[in-house]
Amino acid sequence: MVWSRKFEEPIPLPDGRKLIRLRDAANYIINLPTETVSLPDWQLAMEALSLVSESGSTTLARLAFLKALNSNAQG
Repeated sequence: MVWSRKFEEPIPLPDGRKLIRLRDAANYIINLPTETVSLPDWQLAMEALSLVSESGSTTLARLAFLKALNSNAQG
């Protein structure tokens, strides 16, 4: 797994920070409260990160992360 891979486009966070690498996004998820991480959207985001760490475009993981981030903000 290559967690140091960069996203094609950084992921902006609500606090103004940006996630640049797959590792940044994985660490963000790991540091969420357990009840949040167990939500389906966050589980999907982590799975997508894991898949693209092996190969392929990081766009899939970026989109899954953004979906989870947006659903978390709304819920």
